[in-house]
Amino acid sequence: MSLSVAMITYNEEKILEKTLRSVAGLADEIVIVDSGSTDGTREIAEKYGAKFVHQDWLGYGPQRNKAIQLCQSEWILNIDADEEISPKLCDKIQKILQEPLEYRVYKVSFTSVCFGKKIYHGGWSGAKKVRLFYRGSGAFNHNTVHEEFETSEEIGSLQEEIFHHSYVNLEDYFTKFNRYTTEGAKDAFQKRKKSVL
Repeated sequence: MSLSVAMITYNEEKILEKTLRSVAGLADEIVIVDSGSTDGTREIAEKYGAKFVHQDWLGYGPQRNKAIQLCQSEWILNIDADEEISPKLCDKIQKILQEPLEYRVYKVSFTSVCFGKKIYHGGWSGAKKVRLFYRGSGAFNHNTVHEEFETSEEIGSLQEEIFHHSYVNLEDYFTKFNRYTTEGAKDAFQKRKKSVL
């Protein structure tokens, strides 16, 4: 069976190549939905043969779903531009593609990488998220932040990891901090939640 890698991007030139290199030997197709990058994101994507499509920002869940809809393969691996697939996970996914179907949806283990160092303590690593699924088995919800894959399928669990390069440097940390706190505030306002401050 074939595999599409689905991604969403915006100004990811600092980290994208590492991510694409990690899936280059695994993916039959790479689909990237970009919300208006002004750096070298497109050039890096095209270097790896990715289908690169512009889409104005719809929100995390809808943007992911747009990328998924453009995929042609039976299996889809949905990753972010700052997520690197470990060699062990690549091997495991290849086995899943070759074997009879056991699950149609899989959660994958995450290990956080901060400033180039893997972090195994303090609650930074060990989380599992749905990242591998069969076409048509579900979709991402529309939560403003922390969108989740919703499915009626039984979910398998993989121990092999994705390395999440959370923060490349301090500038990256504060950029993401500002973005997520703003999105979180918008989400709380829409849900009429009161501030704790």
